[in-house]
Amino acid sequence: MKILYYLSIFSMLTLTACKSEKGSSNNTAANEVQKEVAAAKSEMKKDDLPSLTTAYMQKIATSCDYIDYIFYDLPISISQDEKSAIMSNINFISRETVGAYSSNCKSMGRKSFQSDGEIILEADIYLDKANGCYFYVFLEDGKPTYANKISKDGINFYFNVFGQAGLKQ
Repeated sequence: MKILYYLSIFSMLTLTACKSEKGSSNNTAANEVQKEVAAAKSEMKKDDLPSLTTAYMQKIATSCDYIDYIFYDLPISISQDEKSAIMSNINFISRETVGAYSSNCKSMGRKSFQSDGEIILEADIYLDKANGCYFYVFLEDGKPTYANKISKDGINFYFNVFGQAGLKQ
Protein backbone atom coordinates (compact mmCIF):
# COMPACT_ATOMS: atom_id res chain seq x y z
CA MET A 1 0.00 0.00 0.00
CA LYS A 2 2.88 2.33 0.79
CA ILE A 3 4.26 1.65 -2.65
CA LEU A 4 0.98 2.70 -4.27
CA TYR A 5 0.93 5.79 -2.10
CA TYR A 6 4.49 6.79 -3.08
CA LEU A 7 3.86 5.86 -6.70
CA SER A 8 0.78 8.09 -6.89
CA ILE A 9 2.66 11.01 -5.29
CA PHE A 10 5.56 10.49 -7.69
CA SER A 11 3.15 10.39 -10.65
CA MET A 12 1.47 13.60 -9.56
CA LEU A 13 4.82 15.34 -9.15
CA THR A 14 5.95 14.13 -12.56
CA LEU A 15 2.75 15.33 -14.23
CA THR A 16 3.03 18.70 -12.51
CA ALA A 17 6.65 19.06 -13.62
CA CYS A 18 5.74 18.14 -17.21
CA LYS A 19 2.91 20.67 -17.25
CA SER A 20 5.13 23.46 -15.96
CA GLU A 21 7.84 22.62 -18.52
CA LYS A 22 5.23 22.57 -21.29
CA GLY A 23 3.78 25.82 -19.99
CA SER A 24 7.20 27.43 -19.91
CA SER A 25 7.89 26.43 -23.51
CA ASN A 26 4.49 27.86 -24.46
CA ASN A 27 5.33 31.00 -22.50
CA THR A 28 8.68 31.21 -24.29
CA ALA A 29 6.96 30.91 -27.67
CA ALA A 30 4.34 33.44 -26.62
CA ASN A 31 7.07 35.80 -25.43
CA GLU A 32 8.85 35.49 -28.78
CA VAL A 33 5.63 36.29 -30.64
CA GLN A 34 5.01 39.27 -28.35
CA LYS A 35 8.56 40.51 -29.02
CA GLU A 36 8.03 40.24 -32.78
CA VAL A 37 4.71 42.09 -32.55
CA ALA A 38 6.31 44.79 -30.38
CA ALA A 39 9.18 45.16 -32.89
CA ALA A 40 6.72 45.48 -35.77
CA LYS A 41 4.73 48.06 -33.81
CA SER A 42 7.88 50.03 -33.03
CA GLU A 43 8.48 50.23 -36.78
CA MET A 44 4.97 51.62 -37.27
CA LYS A 45 3.92 55.16 -36.50
CA LYS A 46 0.41 56.21 -35.70
CA ASP A 47 -0.78 59.45 -37.16
CA ASP A 48 -3.43 60.98 -34.96
CA LEU A 49 -3.92 64.01 -37.17
CA PRO A 50 -7.50 64.53 -38.29
CA SER A 51 -8.60 64.45 -41.89
CA LEU A 52 -9.20 67.67 -43.79
CA THR A 53 -12.84 68.55 -43.38
CA THR A 54 -15.19 68.67 -46.35
CA ALA A 55 -15.73 72.38 -45.71
CA TYR A 56 -11.96 72.99 -45.77
CA MET A 57 -11.61 71.08 -49.04
CA GLN A 58 -14.49 73.08 -50.56
CA LYS A 59 -12.77 76.29 -49.50
CA ILE A 60 -9.57 75.16 -51.22
CA ALA A 61 -11.53 74.10 -54.32
CA THR A 62 -13.20 77.50 -54.67
CA SER A 63 -10.17 79.68 -53.91
CA CYS A 64 -7.20 77.72 -55.29
CA ASP A 65 -5.99 78.94 -58.68
CA TYR A 66 -2.53 77.34 -58.78
CA ILE A 67 -0.89 74.16 -57.49
CA ASP A 68 2.86 73.74 -57.36
CA TYR A 69 4.83 70.58 -56.61
CA ILE A 70 8.47 70.46 -55.63
CA PHE A 71 10.07 67.02 -55.33
CA TYR A 72 13.16 66.85 -53.13
CA ASP A 73 15.16 64.16 -54.93
CA LEU A 74 13.57 64.09 -58.37
CA PRO A 75 14.62 66.21 -61.34
CA ILE A 76 11.04 67.35 -62.01
CA SER A 77 8.47 69.74 -60.64
CA ILE A 78 4.81 70.17 -61.56
CA SER A 79 2.66 73.28 -61.77
CA GLN A 80 -1.05 73.40 -62.55
CA ASP A 81 -3.19 76.45 -63.17
CA GLU A 82 -6.17 75.07 -65.10
CA LYS A 83 -9.29 74.86 -62.95
CA SER A 84 -10.15 71.33 -64.17
CA ALA A 85 -6.63 70.08 -63.31
CA ILE A 86 -6.82 71.77 -59.91
CA MET A 87 -10.19 70.15 -59.19
CA SER A 88 -8.87 66.73 -60.24
CA ASN A 89 -5.86 67.33 -58.05
CA ILE A 90 -8.01 68.18 -55.03
CA ASN A 91 -9.81 64.88 -55.61
CA PHE A 92 -6.46 63.13 -55.06
CA ILE A 93 -7.05 63.83 -51.38
CA SER A 94 -8.87 60.80 -50.03
CA ARG A 95 -11.39 61.32 -47.24
CA GLU A 96 -9.61 58.56 -45.27
CA THR A 97 -7.30 59.37 -42.38
CA VAL A 98 -3.77 58.01 -42.46
CA GLY A 99 -3.70 55.82 -39.34
CA ALA A 100 -0.60 53.66 -38.84
CA TYR A 101 2.27 53.71 -41.30
CA SER A 102 5.86 52.52 -41.58
CA SER A 103 8.47 54.55 -39.74
CA ASN A 104 10.50 54.32 -42.97
CA CYS A 105 8.05 56.64 -44.76
CA LYS A 106 9.72 59.90 -45.73
CA SER A 107 8.29 62.94 -47.45
CA MET A 108 9.30 63.05 -51.11
CA GLY A 109 8.10 66.56 -51.84
CA ARG A 110 5.88 69.49 -51.06
CA LYS A 111 2.58 70.45 -52.66
CA SER A 112 1.42 74.07 -52.42
CA PHE A 113 -2.13 75.25 -53.01
CA GLN A 114 -2.14 78.94 -53.96
CA SER A 115 -4.66 81.70 -54.44
CA ASP A 116 -3.65 84.98 -56.11
CA GLY A 117 0.03 84.16 -55.54
CA GLU A 118 -0.40 83.40 -51.82
CA ILE A 119 0.06 79.91 -50.39
CA ILE A 120 -3.21 78.95 -48.71
CA LEU A 121 -2.27 75.35 -47.83
CA GLU A 122 0.81 73.16 -48.07
CA ALA A 123 1.19 69.40 -47.87
CA ASP A 124 4.13 67.07 -47.52
CA ILE A 125 3.77 64.21 -50.01
CA TYR A 126 4.46 60.68 -48.79
CA LEU A 127 4.58 58.34 -51.75
CA ASP A 128 6.69 55.19 -51.46
CA LYS A 129 5.70 51.79 -52.88
CA ALA A 130 8.33 49.88 -50.91
CA ASN A 131 6.96 51.06 -47.56
CA GLY A 132 3.28 51.42 -48.50
CA CYS A 133 3.25 55.18 -47.96
CA TYR A 134 0.50 56.99 -49.85
CA PHE A 135 -0.61 60.05 -47.91
CA TYR A 136 -0.41 63.81 -47.45
CA VAL A 137 0.40 65.66 -44.25
CA PHE A 138 -1.08 69.16 -44.46
CA LEU A 139 0.73 72.02 -42.80
CA GLU A 140 -0.54 75.26 -41.36
CA ASP A 141 2.10 77.74 -40.24
CA GLY A 142 4.69 75.01 -40.91
CA LYS A 143 3.10 72.58 -38.43
CA PRO A 144 1.39 69.27 -39.29
CA THR A 145 -2.33 69.85 -38.87
CA TYR A 146 -4.21 67.33 -41.04
CA ALA A 147 -3.39 64.06 -42.74
CA ASN A 148 -5.23 62.22 -45.51
CA LYS A 149 -4.48 59.23 -47.64
CA ILE A 150 -3.87 59.77 -51.35
CA SER A 151 -6.70 58.40 -53.49
CA LYS A 152 -6.08 55.66 -56.06
CA ASP A 153 -6.48 58.25 -58.82
CA GLY A 154 -3.83 60.36 -57.11
CA ILE A 155 -1.41 57.46 -56.81
CA ASN A 156 -1.93 56.67 -60.49
CA PHE A 157 -1.38 60.34 -61.39
CA TYR A 158 1.97 60.48 -59.59
CA PHE A 159 3.27 57.22 -61.01
CA ASN A 160 2.13 58.20 -64.53
CA VAL A 161 3.99 61.51 -64.23
CA PHE A 162 7.09 59.74 -62.94
CA GLY A 163 6.84 57.19 -65.75
CA GLN A 164 6.48 59.89 -68.40
CA ALA A 165 9.55 61.60 -66.96
CA GLY A 166 11.44 58.30 -67.19
CA LEU A 167 11.74 57.94 -63.42
CA LYS A 168 11.47 54.62 -61.65
CA GLN A 169 9.36 54.47 -58.51
